[in-house]
Amino acid sequence: MTPPHDSVRETYILREAQSSNVLPLLETFKQPGGRLVLVFPFMPYDFDQALQKRMLSKEQTRSCLKDLFSALAHVHSQGIIHRDVKPSNIMLKSLSGPAYLGDFGISWQDKAPASEPADTKITDVGTTCYRPPELLFGNRKYGSSLDLWAAGCTAAEAMSSDHETLFDAGDLGSELALIQSIFKKLGTPDLTVWPEAEQFHDWGKMQFYEYEPQPWSKLVPGASETEFDLSTNKQKSSIELTRSTRELVLRLATEEKPNPKTEEELARNLAQMKIMIQGTPEAEVSPEVQEALVREIESQDLIILLADNIYKFPFESRKDTQVIFSTAFRYKPPGANAPEPPVLHNVIRYRPEVIISLCKGYDRRESAMPCGGVLREALKFDAIAALILYDEPTPDGKVRELSTIDPGVPSTGQGIFWRFFDWIDKGAFEVSADAFNTFRVVNFTLFFEKYNDVLVQSESYVTKRQSIKLLGEILLDRSNYNVMTTYVDSGDHLKIIMKLLRDDRRMINYEGFHVFKVFVANPNKSVAVQRILISNRDKLLRFLPTFLEDRTEDDQFTDEKSFLIRQIELMPSAPVPTAGQAS
Repeated sequence: MTPPHDSVRETYILREAQSSNVLPLLETFKQPGGRLVLVFPFMPYDFDQALQKRMLSKEQTRSCLKDLFSALAHVHSQGIIHRDVKPSNIMLKSLSGPAYLGDFGISWQDKAPASEPADTKITDVGTTCYRPPELLFGNRKYGSSLDLWAAGCTAAEAMSSDHETLFDAGDLGSELALIQSIFKKLGTPDLTVWPEAEQFHDWGKMQFYEYEPQPWSKLVPGASETEFDLSTNKQKSSIELTRSTRELVLRLATEEKPNPKTEEELARNLAQMKIMIQGTPEAEVSPEVQEALVREIESQDLIILLADNIYKFPFESRKDTQVIFSTAFRYKPPGANAPEPPVLHNVIRYRPEVIISLCKGYDRRESAMPCGGVLREALKFDAIAALILYDEPTPDGKVRELSTIDPGVPSTGQGIFWRFFDWIDKGAFEVSADAFNTFRVVNFTLFFEKYNDVLVQSESYVTKRQSIKLLGEILLDRSNYNVMTTYVDSGDHLKIIMKLLRDDRRMINYEGFHVFKVFVANPNKSVAVQRILISNRDKLLRFLPTFLEDRTEDDQFTDEKSFLIRQIELMPSAPVPTAGQAS
């Protein structure tokens, strides 16, 4: 193999580049004479052949391009530059895919054997029509943008109805002819639009005619409007992305009516941010990119802006924002040993208003579900639960810092936690359901009175049933023993629960039964509870045997009901105070 091809380097890089869309290396062996042979699986088609013979549908073409960019995202995350991306190096297992990026013969990785130094790479790489202008002007410090240019040329060729190469180097493959073709189609650049060119070895040695850029509809005939949009959607760096997003959110916040252009640009930013921070099923996230983005999100104080204004975002953007939030809250840089992820730690310590703002997302239907999803992620940490539970209004309107909270001071009932009752009881269905899911995550003790009055006795069937079910789960959880004993000591609580047994809705009866059994099974019943059960003993013994008697296949329910009947039969004729109780 002649330079720049190198089989040993290719073997090394292929093992580093293994992924679902890189052509797998099966084995290697040496022939007599020392020639290294690389063995790959048989692929019946390549992308170039399939395009030229019109063998692919639009959907199949898009699938192949998706696989190509997934492969590039992976190899670039490994510090690998392919250096020869083109349709004939994309192999197809079938016309419906999957597609694999192959031929790593001239690829580069800094640590790979026989790779040139990073600042003096060779420029004799790539196939003529797919070579970027930076190579043609002598840039030897190039990076993965080399592959992305070639991949863009490949995508344009695939989207075009005639499948001709986007640029033309003439019959002789002339570099000058290729430069002229690029400039005639994209416009002749100057240092205003291409400032990096000033550093290239061969820039400025020739004067070029100043061509105007041609529209993409002419460059790629037959492509759809959506495909044109994709071709002009330049990826931004972490700094550009967060700054641009901040500006767009501030603009959206001040506009009386939604501006479609602002919404569209913001949607693109958030979609890109989501991919950078989370990755995709096909391509893993780059740790360096993820860390840089999280750092810039904090630097731009973007979290509070997103929390305050998420309700104004388009639907898909709200979902993307939820992913960005949740991933940032979970993110721990390599080697970090702190119990709390850095972003969440800083929110707790310096920006607690973010959590309160997320809670207020339940004020609006549009923001309820994404804010709820983020809150449930954050509530895995006790400090977040404390911020919500102990929130109180302050004279200056600022959110209380965690260090100033005194758990011994009784709540006024005016903090953010207490608003969950109204969100659950009076909100639209999706708001109520999501608020309830978040509400059940918080550990709480001193809220029974409002819980019973607003939720357990709600007019809403869904609220009533879910509240009773949650109450049963709380009381039966061993970690909530003190909560359980406090609740089941109250005769007033027992009266409320007994009314549920006579409700005309069977699932209310069933959920109420699971709370009622805790009162009856408690071996240390309060005098108030004993008095109610004893005074109603005869009625209960007549009522319980036929209570939900059609649940014949529910053996556990039948056994529990029999147990309760026996416990009520065995109760004394008058209340008996237990140790520490007044008569």
